[in-house]
Amino acid sequence: MSQKTLVPLSPLDSVSFKTVWEKEDYFTEWLIEPDNLQILSDTVGIKISEPEIQDKIGTFRADIVAIDENNNKIIIENQRNETNHDHLGKALTYAAGKAANTVIWITEKTTEEHRAAIEWLNQNTNENIAFFLLELKLWKIGNSNPAIQFDIIEQPNNWVKKISNNNQRDYTKYSFNGDGEYPKNHTVLKIIQETSNRYKTFDELKECFKEVLDLNKFVIEDISQVKDVSRYFREPEQLIMLNDKNYYLSNQWGKSELFDRLLKFAVEELRFDIQEIK
Repeated sequence: MSQKTLVPLSPLDSVSFKTVWEKEDYFTEWLIEPDNLQILSDTVGIKISEPEIQDKIGTFRADIVAIDENNNKIIIENQRNETNHDHLGKALTYAAGKAANTVIWITEKTTEEHRAAIEWLNQNTNENIAFFLLELKLWKIGNSNPAIQFDIIEQPNNWVKKISNNNQRDYTKYSFNGDGEYPKNHTVLKIIQETSNRYKTFDELKECFKEVLDLNKFVIEDISQVKDVSRYFREPEQLIMLNDKNYYLSNQWGKSELFDRLLKFAVEELRFDIQEIK
């Protein structure tokens, strides 16, 4: 050891997939654990939550279906060994079946043909659709436990800039009918609650918003079925009450374009006075 080196250094050794997970399914089960999923989230710059394994799509089953912070669907396709046409086709089929905004394909090794295919998809599909191709790497030092690393092989061209913009938290506040200073998610809560006073059932409320919002994706009745309850308004005064039933509204609205559409609808069609506070 050099006299200028304070601690000894050891070589970094690669570890094979099958050394850690005997089967591809075992890796999928490992990945959905919160701490492990956070590694993937940090890599791609997307908050991934509520993962479901083997979610059925027609006669097929996706490895993992999850959602992002705006409740958009995410498909995660895991593949042991080298990329192939079968897994690429599955990923696209699952994305279409779930109307997903993001596809994450994780593999041990990438062929140039499949890298080029993901690049082409990112260049020729809607800008709101994102395809990621990641290589899974495992490393250890000496007799240490293996550590995982996801290398991004392909991602949307503007993704780094988009992540930077999304990380700039939006502190915009609004007044509602001349009262209060509400952030975006509380403004949505006011819109939904006030509108619910005009109807007796959830189906009627849902019909009112159907042109701009599918309430089934943002409102639930049984909070016990949710893995992350922090994503919903839960205080008694924040509940939506219809026909003697309580409903819980998602608090995940952020910088979503959906908020802008809902705000326009609330002002122009529902006739609420909502003003941005400068």
